[in-house]
Amino acid sequence: MCSRTNFLPCIHHTNVFKKKLLIQPDRAFLLLRRMIKDGLFPNAATFNTVILAHTEGKKPNLDQAILIYRLMKSQKLAAASSSGSTSFPPSSFSTEFNTTTPIFCKPNRQTYNILIQSLSSNRRPEEAELFLRKMRLEDGFVPDVDLYTVTVTAYERNGQPMKALRLMESMREDGYDFYEAKVLNEAFKKAVKLVNVVGRGFSSKASNTTESSSSSSSSS
Repeated sequence: MCSRTNFLPCIHHTNVFKKKLLIQPDRAFLLLRRMIKDGLFPNAATFNTVILAHTEGKKPNLDQAILIYRLMKSQKLAAASSSGSTSFPPSSFSTEFNTTTPIFCKPNRQTYNILIQSLSSNRRPEEAELFLRKMRLEDGFVPDVDLYTVTVTAYERNGQPMKALRLMESMREDGYDFYEAKVLNEAFKKAVKLVNVVGRGFSSKASNTTESSSSSSSSS
């Protein structure tokens, strides 16, 4: 929907955002809402600029950035716009998502780059990983290795090696071998490998115990 005939006004407003509003995130969001109410259908670049405005500075408002992402993918707002009604209540920010229903404006790679980088930098790796999944499953983008790296690094800083390990293993689905990435220090990689080995050892012992119990029950 964001590629309709009012694409040129979107470009104009995007330039305004970039030049004047990055340091005024609240004002940028108000102007974004005004654009939508006026039927201008902002494009992904405009949304990205507003999201970026909320992720920069000393006190980033990441929750508001996520809210803007939800607005971007709002299916209720898309339906309202199609019917000629461009006013939207707070309920338009629903977290429910149906991949067969049109959305207001499709996020692009930059949308996810901004959100994942910002969430990881602010030690919110679980949410960053959620957007990695959304990027792949809902919008069909293969995440760059850098996005995996910053998320795993955030898990490292939070002292969550098992979650880091799970994400590192999932990278293989996209053809990456994280153990070859020259980003995390070797000590951490060795620690993750050790956790992996120990975890498999516990799993193997549990399996052997179960098998032994089953054999004992059968013989009795």
